[in-house]
Amino acid sequence: MSVKAIQQIGDLIELEVDRMTFGSTAVGRFDEVVVFIEGAAPGERVQAKITRFKKNYWEAELTQILSKSNKRATPPCPIFAACGGCQWQHLTYEAQIEAKHDILIHQINRSTKIAREDLISKLKVHPAKSQL
Repeated sequence: MSVKAIQQIGDLIELEVDRMTFGSTAVGRFDEVVVFIEGAAPGERVQAKITRFKKNYWEAELTQILSKSNKRATPPCPIFAACGGCQWQHLTYEAQIEAKHDILIHQINRSTKIAREDLISKLKVHPAKSQL
């Protein structure tokens, strides 16, 4: 299905998830359109339902995981899906640390135009000494 075939909210698309974003969504691309997917994890191939069209991006909700990522974890909290307080419990702790580092690099790169390679070599995210 191409971008031109997507006509309305509720249409289903399939895409690869690239990375997490600030907040609770992951991001991928459908053709050249950036799509923010609630509930997805980096490295997954998913089916998602379009919930909103914006000028430069679409928003979607996860309907099916077609290919599960090794970064996905079973949330330890029984009310994770309903609560929204801990947005990344569906990711392994290692994936959360990696995503935080990627977001930091991405945001600084976009706002300063400092080369990603320079930022990656200089900025580190340090994990907690213990997990809950």
